[in-house]
Amino acid sequence: VTRGASGIGEAIVLRLLRDGATGYALDRDQVALDRLQSQWSDKSLICVSGDVTDAGAASELVDRCVFENGAIEFLVNGAGIMHPPVPLHELDIEDFDRVCSVNLKGVFVYYQAVVKRMISAGTKGVIVNVASTGAFRPEQREGGYVSSKHGVAGLTTSAALEVAASGIRVNALCPGVTDTP
Repeated sequence: VTRGASGIGEAIVLRLLRDGATGYALDRDQVALDRLQSQWSDKSLICVSGDVTDAGAASELVDRCVFENGAIEFLVNGAGIMHPPVPLHELDIEDFDRVCSVNLKGVFVYYQAVVKRMISAGTKGVIVNVASTGAFRPEQREGGYVSSKHGVAGLTTSAALEVAASGIRVNALCPGVTDTP
């Protein structure tokens, strides 16, 4: 689960663990990872510090998951950030790039790393990408965020069509405004 140490991602990690999964929580926030690790006493939770936009690190983490567990069957792309609330024409290009990089590229990077392993191993699995209701009902002053989450919705639809025959399901979760860090 990317962004697995807080908010929606943390709730997903804890639910998967309670259901008996071995879970890997990826997050940039080491303090949040340490807090999450302290909540879970057995070895079924592995916390990893990292950046979702790093394709090399994604491949390494997926390789690690497969080495330690024999397969990877489930991925939640939960990492997402916002930009300052400004009209799109006033949004700094750096803020736009960062939001699109984390929200869309991060989904692509982990999707690709996991799907390649699933297909090569013949693993039937599930990938859930966290998009947003904003992808379909945009708000003013959130144009970069909306664009990135609309991209996640499109990527999800394309991916689902491409890997369905391999027994891999790809869906999007589209939460509304959620009180998270």
